[in-house]
Amino acid sequence: MGYDGKNVPTFRKAEKYLVNVIYDKMLNEAIKSGKTSIVFLTGAGGAGKTQVLTNNRNIDFSHAGIVFNSAFNNYFKLDKTIKRAQEKGMKDVTVIAVYNDALTSFKNTVYRGR
Repeated sequence: MGYDGKNVPTFRKAEKYLVNVIYDKMLNEAIKSGKTSIVFLTGAGGAGKTQVLTNNRNIDFSHAGIVFNSAFNNYFKLDKTIKRAQEKGMKDVTVIAVYNDALTSFKNTVYRGR
């Protein structure tokens, strides 16, 4: 595919494009089906965002049209993604910040990489 280790920005552009296309499709489908709520899970890599989805019995995500699980590394990226959802018709927005200490997050990331 032409990746040579030096052209990361080119591949990041492709990734961002694909994520945006998929996000728009998911937003359109959720709204079409009448599910106008979205949940954003955010936190550092390895914090446990996916574990919240798969192992947490205390939070019910069934009401959500979309659950967006991402390490939004800055406020502006999250804000832009929320605004896009609202512009498409999402009415109920929930943001859940998942936190873990740095050492545990690092260990989780290494474990996941293995």
